[in-house]
Amino acid sequence: MADKICEVIPSAEKVRFSNTGTEATMGAIRLARAATGRDKIVRFEGHFHGMHELIFYNHGTLGKMDRYGQIRPQPDSAGFPPAFAEALIVVEFNRIEALEHVARKYRGKIAAVILEPVCFNCGCMPAYEEYLLQVRELCNREGLVLIFDEVLSGFRPGIGGAQEYYEVVPDLTTVGKALGGGFPIAALAGKREIMEKLNPGGPTVMSGTYTGALMSVVVALECLAMMQKPGFYERLNTLANRFYDGMNHLFRSYGIPGHVRGIGNRFATYFGIEDPQDDYHFRRIAERFDAGLYRSFVGKALDRGLYYHISGWAGSGVSLPTHCGITSAHTDLQIDQALSRLDEIFRELARERHRNGASGVL
Repeated sequence: MADKICEVIPSAEKVRFSNTGTEATMGAIRLARAATGRDKIVRFEGHFHGMHELIFYNHGTLGKMDRYGQIRPQPDSAGFPPAFAEALIVVEFNRIEALEHVARKYRGKIAAVILEPVCFNCGCMPAYEEYLLQVRELCNREGLVLIFDEVLSGFRPGIGGAQEYYEVVPDLTTVGKALGGGFPIAALAGKREIMEKLNPGGPTVMSGTYTGALMSVVVALECLAMMQKPGFYERLNTLANRFYDGMNHLFRSYGIPGHVRGIGNRFATYFGIEDPQDDYHFRRIAERFDAGLYRSFVGKALDRGLYYHISGWAGSGVSLPTHCGITSAHTDLQIDQALSRLDEIFRELARERHRNGASGVL
């Protein structure tokens, strides 16, 4: 299984298994600190890396941002001792000046930069391609470990994940979700020189009773075999893009502000946001996303047997689009059926907007 992962993920030279993405990011952060001898971790506003005290900050909670793009750490849950925030640096995503600023400010203290190359936890917020190249260059220059959290983006755009899609190779990668096809398995993979600092050969402990459990490994091997079949991604991405095009056509046809963005087979529906460039920026998404309209849409979709859902953290005050997906099990007929039901939903939303005084095409 580890050999297979090393075959398909560009950054993978050695692999350590875990049960969940949370465990994988915990291991990645611990390993980066051990490899560098430094403590501080840079993360980005809006990104999600698991619900542990080392990193569960500023995903759905807005902190005060200074003029440089550095943001005050805000925990996304009650029960976090303040001491955990002291080792965390939060900056604005897709703004290299913000990262350059903290790299200078905390030089010699930063162990790693962790990010989602495609932030599906903000719906589907991609990185600017040149931005990831700049981040890679900065980490090389400053001696920082670059961690790609691909628990969601892994195996989605293609078998090599977002790092293959963007052609930017991190030092460490976390994967999960699609890896196990619904079974509990995740992994930390990365460069040999860093991974060899893990136990038993190195001093950094990452282990667990159920890591590498037989059934999950067998299922994951089968999932990878399916992904490697000729035409797998061509068919999946063609199906997904046809769905995205169909939904964007409905937005335009019914005069409802919004659009769909998808990368690979995962997508988000951005009600209230008409300019796709806005969804490259977390605060623009949080400010402009029409959560009320989306909530109405989700209710109507569920009534018609279409599974969308609403995410958000209690008390955060931030509403974000929820990522959804097209799977290899879907068929052309099911995509047609879904678009037909969505046509009914958009027609109904347009009528409601018209009754409420908003412009809309009937």
